[in-house]
Amino acid sequence: MFDVNVGGVLNGLGSFVPLLLDRPAPSTLLITASLAGLTTWPMGGVYGASKHAVVAIAEQAALELDDSQITVSVLCPALVRTGMSPEGEDSLVVVETALDAVDAGQFTIVSDEWHAAIRERFETLISGRRPRLPRMS
Repeated sequence: MFDVNVGGVLNGLGSFVPLLLDRPAPSTLLITASLAGLTTWPMGGVYGASKHAVVAIAEQAALELDDSQITVSVLCPALVRTGMSPEGEDSLVVVETALDAVDAGQFTIVSDEWHAAIRERFETLISGRRPRLPRMS
């Protein structure tokens, strides 16, 4: 799972960043992580850990490219309805949301309904309290 989720992002960055740096036009890298990269759940296992790594890689890329013509955004959807899952948000809605956020210069793209769960996770981490199940807003 790390090979695909993390290795794929690293390979993509390694392939595209040099090409984009050679272009005079502004560019945006849209990296797909997951809500699982910003929160945690029981049984999240390796998938959650790999998506946390993807979020960190996106942050590092944004920092490294800050003085360039390349901006970075990271998409963190919850469940998306695809051929792999009949449940979740419509994939076209996720795409439209991501493109609108990129146009607005947004770094992290996550549904508003999950902000409270993400905030709670970070407050738990900095407080030293034990993790608990996330709550939606």
